Amino acid sequence: MKQLDLFGEESNLPHKRDHPATITLDVGKRVKVRDVTEVEGNALSIEDYYYLLPFRNRKGVIESKRQNIQKNLYTYVVAFDTDVKGCFYGADLITL
Repeated sequence: MKQLDLFGEESNLPHKRDHPATITLDVGKRVKVRDVTEVEGNALSIEDYYYLLPFRNRKGVIESKRQNIQKNLYTYVVAFDTDVKGCFYGADLITL
């Protein structure tokens, strides 16, 4: 799949959502959001980068998970200590 940049031109950057999720996490598991400033070899879109930036290195608990059958991906709702929740792909989380 090609990603369009801001000006409608195609970008050849790899996108992590094109790859099937091979790791599934369980509800109730403690996780940490990965640090987006240390991404190597797996380019993030601008939208992903700025969504993940405030959550980087924060620890929380998986509250729920959903499966996208078409893309073979899971998304996880993570609750943090400050009554804040975020929705993440498995590739964005590190198990503790």
